[in-house]
Amino acid sequence: MSNRQNHTAELGKELTDKLKSEIDLQVYYDHGGSSDFNTGQPTPYFSDVCDNSTSLASIDIVITQKSKGKERARILIEVEEKEPSSVPKTILGDIFNLFLASSIHFTEKQMFNIDRKIWDSLEEDSIPEELKQLFADNYMPLSQNAAPKKSRGRWIIADDMEKYIVRNTTARLNVCRAEKDFPIDNACLIVGVVSNSKKKKRKVQHIRQQATKLRKKIQKGQSDVQIGRIIILRGDTSAKLIHKIKKIVLHKVLNNGRETSI
Repeated sequence: MSNRQNHTAELGKELTDKLKSEIDLQVYYDHGGSSDFNTGQPTPYFSDVCDNSTSLASIDIVITQKSKGKERARILIEVEEKEPSSVPKTILGDIFNLFLASSIHFTEKQMFNIDRKIWDSLEEDSIPEELKQLFADNYMPLSQNAAPKKSRGRWIIADDMEKYIVRNTTARLNVCRAEKDFPIDNACLIVGVVSNSKKKKRKVQHIRQQATKLRKKIQKGQSDVQIGRIIILRGDTSAKLIHKIKKIVLHKVLNNGRETSI
């Protein structure tokens, strides 16, 4: 992970910790370490299948909401920690990456490691208490419905809408979440950019105004655009920018009536 992405990863970790009590919300983010919870590659795509031909670029942070047996992407965050040479081009690229997309594909790095004793004690329809505790310690407590099944040399634990894979790799035994897809549903898109020159500050302000107008125009003519709100933020430094994004997510977006705001 490069130094300029440290603040983004820290934001992902902090949002995960702050929102862990909200059982219907889940944070997924990029740039974290392999042992960080819920870190991987959230990739927007604009077809029925996610591959190189149907995706433009991954996104930094996604917050989903679970409701009525489905998980939907409701907050999308893209952070430009390094001041771009062309502010309008960068911001518009981030916006159109999500305007074109209909869903997010997430591939997780890993959740946590386990020891050989736990692997050996796994049985069909029986989960060791030590493994249950590890899930709870990593903010993902298993329900009473959770049940393991062995398939192709690995264990798959199905738990309501979630599926977890217990893998026996050459290096270690570990647990990760199965690859998953969730639709973008009237999402709030937050784009943050570092910029401290007066000229670029004015460009950010102009793009902010034009992006909102553009979203409204596109939605009038194309009903399948799933971005309901755009927030463009600017900061003199990465730390200041991250603080603004965190404040927006925790205080404005989530606290002002989640059903209508996120």
